[in-house]
Amino acid sequence: MQDPNEDTEWNDILRKHKIIPEKPKEITVNEIYDLMVEDKRQMEATKHEDMDLDELEEMLMDDRVLEEYRNQRIKELADETQRNQFGEIFEVNKLEYGKHVTETSKSVTVIVHLYEPSKPECKLTTRHLQTLAQRYKNVKFVNIVGDKCIENYPSRNMPTILVYKNGDVFHQLVGIANLGGMSMRVEDLENYLIRTKVLEKINDSDDES
Repeated sequence: MQDPNEDTEWNDILRKHKIIPEKPKEITVNEIYDLMVEDKRQMEATKHEDMDLDELEEMLMDDRVLEEYRNQRIKELADETQRNQFGEIFEVNKLEYGKHVTETSKSVTVIVHLYEPSKPECKLTTRHLQTLAQRYKNVKFVNIVGDKCIENYPSRNMPTILVYKNGDVFHQLVGIANLGGMSMRVEDLENYLIRTKVLEKINDSDDES
């Protein structure tokens, strides 16, 4: 006996005259997946229909809590990135000054060290600023040779520290004699910058992280 599901010319004639039923349609993998998704959607819809007002309110509250938590985590990650975006002292030249100092200071504090490479006080200041750069990673620390930045800038004025905020000079320190000269410790420089509101004092826990 011939199989009515076979694709033969005779079966096609019989189907055309409705003597045998149409061949069952084959279902693809994609169609099966779509059916499963639709079935799940209907189950979710039915589940919500069976909920009372308290259960619906609790479900919506859970969604809001999750959304608030998500937004909070996004903000925390953004703040963490902001707090840790530098962490070192950058060497720049006069041509880069506008971009790396003036423009950057519109969004973060920038501490500029004008120095003379061979001067011991400048070498000491550079070491201390490197330490502070690792501690205050939300502040940008910049090194630039003094007379390369300002033509004929006198050696006696170096080291000079310029602090930029909001695109302009906020504070300046000429020389380190008042901080102990060659006996200046990193804590002396740090405390001075905190007192002058250049740096914000950090907690021990923040320092450890």
